[in-house]
Amino acid sequence: MAVFNLLSELHTKKSDFRICAKVVRRWKNETEWFGHFLEIILRDEMGTMIQASVPNGLAERLNVEIKEGDSYVIEKFNVSPAEKNLPLFDQKYHIFFSTQTVMRRVSDVTNDPFYNFWSFADVLDDELIKNYPLGMHNSLI
Repeated sequence: MAVFNLLSELHTKKSDFRICAKVVRRWKNETEWFGHFLEIILRDEMGTMIQASVPNGLAERLNVEIKEGDSYVIEKFNVSPAEKNLPLFDQKYHIFFSTQTVMRRVSDVTNDPFYNFWSFADVLDDELIKNYPLGMHNSLI
């Protein structure tokens, strides 16, 4: 069985992390000094999230399509302190992909409904409501 680091275990004093996380969101960003980036928000099975930046052109060299809702094993990336002036959420660190980064799509690592996000169409589907009844504040009952 493969061993993965949780996102909460990441820090800047080590560089050989291996994570398995789901892409929650992705968008393109352009910075004045560093050019274009693909920005992604990753979430692990514990619900911890972190932002990752993929420099322009590097996503194509990874030989994998990065899609929202898909899970990936990611290795050989850099971890830096998160910028305090642009926080998307409370995070201590930020992942930066490099030319050595390895990324491969995998099947979901858990059946937890809070990890495996539903589409809006699924939420409106009667079968989903029958299988996962929601109580107040959208918590499962």
